[in-house]
Amino acid sequence: MNMYYFVSELKTFAEAQLYCRATYTDLATIENTDDLDTLQTDQVTYTGAWIGLMYPLTIWRWSYNEESLVFESWADGQPNNYGLGEECVAIFNNGAWFDLYCTDSRYFVCYDGENHAQSLFIDGWVKTFIINH
Repeated sequence: MNMYYFVSELKTFAEAQLYCRATYTDLATIENTDDLDTLQTDQVTYTGAWIGLMYPLTIWRWSYNEESLVFESWADGQPNNYGLGEECVAIFNNGAWFDLYCTDSRYFVCYDGENHAQSLFIDGWVKTFIINH
C-alpha cells in the first residue's frame, strides 16, 4: 500500500516532480483500484492534481519507476491530445484522469513509495488529517 500526500501548492508538472522527489519519493503512482480509491475524496475539492503519469515518447509511463501504464482511470474521451502537447496527467477528486499541458500550474499528489496502510495526507500548512481505507 502507498502513502499519498496531497500538496495544495500550484506547480507545473516538472516543479511538482522536483518537490516530490526532494520531499517524499516522487509524484503518485496509481497501480490499482485500492490506490485510486484512496485518492478519491470529498475532503478536498480540486480541479486536477498532478500524478506521476507522463507521455515522454511513445507510451504512457510512470515518473517514479518508468513502468508502462497498466491500470488506468481515464475520464471519458481522455486522453484526447497527448500527441499535440498534453503529455502529463492530473487526477480529479472523482478519480478521473485527464491529459494536460505539463506547463499548467496545478496542485499535486506525492507518495513515498514505501509499504504502509493506505493513507492520504492533505497538505496545506501541515498535514491536517488522514483518510484510511
